[in-house]
Amino acid sequence: MQRSLEKSGYKIFTAEDGEQGLEVFSRHGDEIRLVITDMAMPGIDGPGMISALRKFDKDVKVICTSGLTTHSSMESLATLGVETVLSKPCTSKTILQAIKKALGEQPLAHPTDL
Repeated sequence: MQRSLEKSGYKIFTAEDGEQGLEVFSRHGDEIRLVITDMAMPGIDGPGMISALRKFDKDVKVICTSGLTTHSSMESLATLGVETVLSKPCTSKTILQAIKKALGEQPLAHPTDL
C-alpha cells in the first residue's frame, strides 16, 4: 500500500501499531491530512487510536480497514467521525478512491490510472 500511495504522489508516514501511530501523528500532525488505520491492532486498537487522534486534530480525515465489521463497531466509528470503512483485503484502486473522496479530490477517471 505504501508504494502504491507514494507512486500516486502522497507522502506517507507509517506505524507498526496504534501507539506508534499516535507518536508519528504527534510529531508530524501538521503534515498529515488523512490517517488510514486498521481496526484491530496490538495495544491501542483503531477506535482507541482515532479517539486519541481527535485530541490532536478533531478534523483529521480517517479511513479504517477491517476484516470484520459489526453494526456496533460501525456505530462507534460514526461517532468518532469516520466516514469510510474498507473491508480487507482491499485493492490499491479502492484505497485511492477512498482517499480522494475523503480529501475532496478528483476521482480516478479510469481504472488504469493507477
